[in-house]
Amino acid sequence: MDHHLPKAGFPLLAVVPTNLVPACRSCNVLKGEAAPESAEEQTIHPYFDDLGQRQWLFARVIEVAPAAVEFFVQPPSEWESVLAARVRRHFRTFGLAALYGPHAAQEMSSLRYFLRGMDGEAIALHLGRMADSILIDDPNQWRGVMYQALAGSPWYINGGFAEV
Repeated sequence: MDHHLPKAGFPLLAVVPTNLVPACRSCNVLKGEAAPESAEEQTIHPYFDDLGQRQWLFARVIEVAPAAVEFFVQPPSEWESVLAARVRRHFRTFGLAALYGPHAAQEMSSLRYFLRGMDGEAIALHLGRMADSILIDDPNQWRGVMYQALAGSPWYINGGFAEV
């Protein structure tokens, strides 16, 4: 358990159940004891912040050998500025780009062998179906976002995946 608002900055909330949220040790350490000074500086609260079913996590293909993806946040334009700022803060605070990147590299390494021998149309179809099947339940799942980016990259589909 972690204190959503740190007990150092908010001692009266130290034992309030809604301020205690599940967190792994790494995330707890990353968040630290820094006390937010505004709503924009808070991370996302797992119980109270409803992000809906809109995608805010995206990836782009980096055209290098071997291929890589870079994750980033792009909140929906209709979101209030406070929520958009909090999602960006959450992404930075927990180092989600650095967390997702190595997982994506491992997945893409295995995928490279699967895609060999397929033509571009079949590759695009497979990648698009993978993205759709993963994102249907969670539009911000890193694997689905990765497949979405791969499916949208002509460079990757037309052989970028095989370059080492």
